[in-house]
Amino acid sequence: MKSTLKYAIAACAFFTACSTETAPFEPEFPTDHALQTVCFSLGMESEVLTFPATRAMPELNIGEPQSQRTGDEETGAVKELNDLCTRIDYFVFLVDDEPQLYKQQQFIFDPTDLDQEFGIIYDSLPKGNYQICFLAHSSETVNRENSLCYFDRVTDTFWQKLALTIEPASEINESVELQRIVSRIEFMATDPVHDRLKQFDYEIGAKANAVDLFSGQGTEADQPILFSDLFTADMIGELNHIHGFYTFLSGSGQRMQAVLTATDFQDEVIRQRKISAIKPEQNKIIRYKGRLYSRSESDDTFQISIFDNGAWSEIIEEELND
Repeated sequence: MKSTLKYAIAACAFFTACSTETAPFEPEFPTDHALQTVCFSLGMESEVLTFPATRAMPELNIGEPQSQRTGDEETGAVKELNDLCTRIDYFVFLVDDEPQLYKQQQFIFDPTDLDQEFGIIYDSLPKGNYQICFLAHSSETVNRENSLCYFDRVTDTFWQKLALTIEPASEINESVELQRIVSRIEFMATDPVHDRLKQFDYEIGAKANAVDLFSGQGTEADQPILFSDLFTADMIGELNHIHGFYTFLSGSGQRMQAVLTATDFQDEVIRQRKISAIKPEQNKIIRYKGRLYSRSESDDTFQISIFDNGAWSEIIEEELND
């Protein structure tokens, strides 16, 4: 999917529906540096486009899929920001020799608050040079270490960095597009969900679950990450069931590996498959499609047959010497 988000900067009133974390760094400003009110208004500008890329899953390990668009681009309806994400992390870095965190806030969408203006961020900043970083997502936990943000669960995520200079009595009016900085990897089952299935595990190696605020690039986890999907009774018989996850894109370009395992209620493996060299692509869905929950005939038995019903091919005659 491709989405373009846009925000503009203007003078506005204060937005209350947010949680605030004060940064440990508190710069000292001269008393004559009055605070200037700024407003960041995040909203949709966009087209929503799909980029499906399907690769069949043969019985042996497979390589990377070739992601491509199928069909014409279809313009989607304009969506609200909360249709794509429920949280906005807002970071203000004061730029001197090196950027230093000055302020960090998180804004959370509350569907019960009819007066909430989710996506409107108000702030007051003194004179100075800043780097403003935005992360729009739906992850419940984000931990920051320096410029890296670690996610407990990577969701659809948008990012942008803005260089901003504040002058006394300055009038600021800019617009910046947020970029989707994730790829979605999917595994679609061509065989139906059956009543023996308990769960489906997919262990992913080299998955990027952290992102750098200044570059938008991801960092791979040290250990493989395990996802588990449980089946319910109402899923029995379902076709084309999809398992999937989001990942950031690392600057190293390292490929991911996946081990897919379907187990029954006795915790015995029904089927296990391995996929190597998965290549995420920004703003694209990479989908692998194949049998996931049951063995194909070639997995269980060998079929023996005689070529051409036992008929001989040509007769080769060789004369023996006397």
